Amino acid sequence: MRKRTMAALVPIASMGAWVAGLLADPPPGYLNEVVVAGLVQPIALDFLPDGRMLILQKGGAMLIADPQANPVAATPYMTLPQVATRNNLGLLSITLDPDFAGNGRFYLYYAHAAPERLRLSRFTHLGDTGDLVSELVIWQNESEIHYPAHLGGGLDFGPDGRLYLTTGDEFDENQPQDLTDAGGKVIRINPDGSIPLNPFSDGPGGNLDEIWAYGLRNPFRAAWDLPSGRLFIGEVGGNNQATAWEDLHLGQAGVNFGWPYCEGPCDNGAFPDCSCGEHDDPVFTYPHLGEGASIIAGVVYRGDTFPAHLVGAYFYADHTRDYIRYLTFDAGGNVTGDQEFDNTAEKVVAIKEGPDGALYYAGLYEGAIRRIVFVPGDLDGDGTVGIVDFLTLLGQWGPCPAPCPPSCPADLDGDCEVGITDFLGLLGNWG
Repeated sequence: MRKRTMAALVPIASMGAWVAGLLADPPPGYLNEVVVAGLVQPIALDFLPDGRMLILQKGGAMLIADPQANPVAATPYMTLPQVATRNNLGLLSITLDPDFAGNGRFYLYYAHAAPERLRLSRFTHLGDTGDLVSELVIWQNESEIHYPAHLGGGLDFGPDGRLYLTTGDEFDENQPQDLTDAGGKVIRINPDGSIPLNPFSDGPGGNLDEIWAYGLRNPFRAAWDLPSGRLFIGEVGGNNQATAWEDLHLGQAGVNFGWPYCEGPCDNGAFPDCSCGEHDDPVFTYPHLGEGASIIAGVVYRGDTFPAHLVGAYFYADHTRDYIRYLTFDAGGNVTGDQEFDNTAEKVVAIKEGPDGALYYAGLYEGAIRRIVFVPGDLDGDGTVGIVDFLTLLGQWGPCPAPCPPSCPADLDGDCEVGITDFLGLLGNWG
């Protein structure tokens, strides 16, 4: 049985999310910079094999940009004509086909207008644009949208080559436990829209054969970590701030995540109908404690430009509390720590690791795509390595206090001691 971790987090004050282009407050040694500004409600992003970035805007417009260009220019890529946009409806998420280099296919989850139904469609990439005519609807909710919120939006390919989509309850608590309804579920289908054998498949009529797991409130973001074979699902908690919890689940075939009977740990006394024998126990969870919260599931870092202790760490955000944090795990996959990373990452709606090893995220109301890069030796986060960083390193000289990492930002080589190797590393990045 895996261990769970509970954290009581303090909300962080907003630092002016409406001012696009300003640097956020990065952690020591990192730079948080705007890559693309002037966007209209950027909601998701993904990277092409050539390193270019596709940006989704909630209203249905998509842009393409090279994040390594100077300056970065985002140009029109494709605009969906029939997108319902009231409240939380809109273009919601994107994923690329595992064989994108060969077939150019990508997939979009969005709210289709007239009639309003949640839809998953496949499109074809044409070099600098997306081909609207190529749209193939591979899944669509049989029911019209009940309420324009709690729509889910986790979309990714699993290790089995199949598409996984998380859907929300649309503020209808009956949907998540109803296997004849698509709301509050993990949907699993083939890339052509056919349905594989899933845990609740029973043929025509009865259950929806595409359901892989159920019992979710609003799993707005979810993504597979293919090296570990784990599907991380962030479930946004309830509106009763005195009892609500934010949950991070690991997807499993046939599991009941418990909503509306469960929030927080499966033995949470505030939810007496939640049973550890019947419902999933989140791998990580934290309470609202009277304040708002909204978990944004992110990514397990697998790049090679962040310090070694962050490889395998799970980065997540909170859209309401305006931060990005990360979880660490032991060899068994159990959470061992919940660490601060960036406490001014405002209104995050999506996090993605770029091919350059940086973390990219979409700030919905700031109208920007931001990038967090590691700058070895830049201990004051100003984008340069200089005298202030040198003095900071000298001030941390010697063994690092526990917990290490991350107690010593000047420990550039990760040996829990600030010494000559770190000094030489700082000099090597001077300027």
